[in-house]
Amino acid sequence: MTDLKKLWEMQQLELKAQQLQKQLKNDTVVKELLQEKKNIENEKQQFKNLEQKYTLLKRKIKEIEDITEGINNKIHSLNDKLYNNSENGNKEIIALQNKINTLKQETLKHEDDELQLMEEQEQLKEELQAMSTDLKDRIKEFLKRREEYYTSQDDIKNQLLEMQNNIEQKFNVLEQEIINKYKQLKKRYQDPVAKVEKGVCTGCRMELTFVSQKKLKREQELVECENCGRLIFIGKEVG
Repeated sequence: MTDLKKLWEMQQLELKAQQLQKQLKNDTVVKELLQEKKNIENEKQQFKNLEQKYTLLKRKIKEIEDITEGINNKIHSLNDKLYNNSENGNKEIIALQNKINTLKQETLKHEDDELQLMEEQEQLKEELQAMSTDLKDRIKEFLKRREEYYTSQDDIKNQLLEMQNNIEQKFNVLEQEIINKYKQLKKRYQDPVAKVEKGVCTGCRMELTFVSQKKLKREQELVECENCGRLIFIGKEVG
């Protein structure tokens, strides 16, 4: 029957619409996006912590440079006393030399400390550069994926709207008897209408009796599958 073919087409649209609804409600991508956003925020915090550590190291290096400069000024002053004061006796000369040597040792220690801090600073700088690049890439990928998700959701909504309009149009031209039967069977099956191919109901995969097949060929009445109760029609006659 022509109406059954239209009803089957409407049913196919409904089944597709159900699949699209599932896609629309599927929150897997949302969860993944939220997790990635959280990961990015964590990495941003790690980056900020490294920046603070880098700034602290820079400050410490500057402090050591200032201390070293002060010591070198003292050494210069003591050297001036040592070599430009003719009144110095042996005792004064030895004392000045000892002070200069002590200050030079301090300078060497501060320079070693500064060198170590500078190495740490350089390592941190490399880590910051690598992390900065990684963050930019992750944020770019996150924004791209989020945009794709929004676009996909909009596309699904548009498809659903179009399908709903098509379903309504097909539904409005069907006979009330068929509509009532369809709604009744819908309580049992997602697909109350099934094609018959080579004498077999595609709904339950059972072969039909000769009597049912004969009724189908006449197309004069609604025919139900003797096995599952679905409304059936000859599938090969559908284009």
